[in-house]
Amino acid sequence: MTPDLFAVRPEMMIAILAMCAATFGLKVAGYLTTRFLNPTPAIERFLNALPAGVLLSFVAPMVVTAGAAGVTGLIAALACFIGTRRMLLSTFVGVAAGLIVRHSLPLIGG
Repeated sequence: MTPDLFAVRPEMMIAILAMCAATFGLKVAGYLTTRFLNPTPAIERFLNALPAGVLLSFVAPMVVTAGAAGVTGLIAALACFIGTRRMLLSTFVGVAAGLIVRHSLPLIGG
């Protein structure tokens, strides 16, 4: 039985939506804070980096548990982002690279 390539389990959707809400909420909170306070440059950098930190806290464990496919996807996404500075394209490239490795490893004996 082959796994469905696009199957999404309910707990995965809940996690994805929670990450979206957390990232959006932190970004909005940062903008609202800057409206009422005059933040220092250090605080502005912190508020801008916080959503990336939240995302990284979800991505890092997945990369570690996914093995070669996760590491390949991460490297591909980072390389694409460094080259293009386009987040959506980099995400697509990373996911595609991870899927290719995950589904080709059984074929090459990995």
